[in-house]
Amino acid sequence: MGMGGVGKTTLAQLVYNDDRLNGIAVSISAQKVNVKIEDVTKVAKIMSFIPAHPLNVLSDNDALSLLAQHSLGTKIFDIRPDLREIGKSTVIRCKNLPLAVKSLRELLHTKASPKEWNDVLNSKIWIAENTSEIHPVLKLMA
Repeated sequence: MGMGGVGKTTLAQLVYNDDRLNGIAVSISAQKVNVKIEDVTKVAKIMSFIPAHPLNVLSDNDALSLLAQHSLGTKIFDIRPDLREIGKSTVIRCKNLPLAVKSLRELLHTKASPKEWNDVLNSKIWIAENTSEIHPVLKLMA
């Protein structure tokens, strides 16, 4: 369990596709069926002997590494130290959510200069940052 974009669906897909488990993964989206997360947790506890495990956002270093991996093709900014600080500011704007960081791939992958990265960082995509339940960067995927 965790907030949107933290990786619940990705984790469920990995578990479901793991041949060693030969089991069934069940996904419940509180957004789509209009239930409270507390109700889902109560059901999960009743249906399983394994306690629910909350997923959290990435650490600053992991979020920055994910950004580098998806935008530069490497896990560190050593090949582009001129983009490191802009990258740090970008993952902060993404609130270290893996899905938000990954969704910037298409925007940053083709950008080569610090100016272009700053343009993305200062773009209008961030305007609804504090007024919506959905992170603004995730709206790019819609």
